[in-house]
Amino acid sequence: MTEKEAALAPYRVLDLTTERGLLCGKILADLGADVIKIEPPGGDCARNIGPFYKDIPDPEKSLFWFAFNTGKKGVTLNIETADGQQLLKALVKTADFLIESFDPGYLDELGIGYSILSQSNPRLIMGSITPFGQNGPYARWKGPDIVPWAMSCYMWMTGESGRAPLRISCPPQTYLHASAISAAGLLLALRYREMSGEGQHIDTSAQQCPIWMLTHTYAYWDLLGVNLGRAGVLRQFGERFSRTVWPCKDGYITFMFAGGLIGAKGQRRVVELMEKEGTAEDWLKEFNWEEWSAATGGQEKIDRISEAFGQFFKTKTRLSFSMRQ
Repeated sequence: MTEKEAALAPYRVLDLTTERGLLCGKILADLGADVIKIEPPGGDCARNIGPFYKDIPDPEKSLFWFAFNTGKKGVTLNIETADGQQLLKALVKTADFLIESFDPGYLDELGIGYSILSQSNPRLIMGSITPFGQNGPYARWKGPDIVPWAMSCYMWMTGESGRAPLRISCPPQTYLHASAISAAGLLLALRYREMSGEGQHIDTSAQQCPIWMLTHTYAYWDLLGVNLGRAGVLRQFGERFSRTVWPCKDGYITFMFAGGLIGAKGQRRVVELMEKEGTAEDWLKEFNWEEWSAATGGQEKIDRISEAFGQFFKTKTRLSFSMRQ
């Protein structure tokens, strides 16, 4: 990607985040921003999060760290000292964004909160990622990944029917969502700055972010009187269920049925692959995918299609199927 092609190439980001917000800086770096990851003396604690290269625990071999910090520059700075704070203020004068994920009030206590930093750079856009936001009744509560995941109610939707709720097993899942939403908020603030010349402080709550992922569930009750619940590898469409995870030769793949033109393209492509191998029955080849939807079609039809697709998926490896797509 050249500088002209990079959307955020003219902009600089100071990344003070912990593992709660590393993805936010990664997204901005991927968009071309000059992201400077600021670590405390001794290195960021996220360097100790596995898995590790060749299974050797080492701060320089954390694959978690590599994944969320590629594309960033790095400096060491002790922001709890007077010298470190002065250096940060100097960096802020040349920065467009500052992102952080400390507990609410921590930077203010050090004298380097947004109200202070924005005095030297009124155009600064600051993004904060915390469990429950900067203020409110839960603002000072601790929030390891499972807590905002549960308090957002998304855990209610995750897991097998009839068993206890689960969190998605790739932590810090809620903070990954919060990081992505914070990045979007920062870009909206950038657009506002272009019109007004003013920066602002973007406050992102990891507990609130997954709530927006549940907006479809409210509509099911309003329209159909159905409360969606845990369905494991199935996806619930009102009173109908459609599989989303499928066994193949060497593990599992994901494939979800969808209606209309969007779903028709992928579903017809699978039938074409089946037809090349002589396994597509006539009713599948003649099926009108544009007019069919798992949300409105009968469960018997869903089960019949699922059986045909499922048998085909079992003959493929994960790699061969992905390459065919």
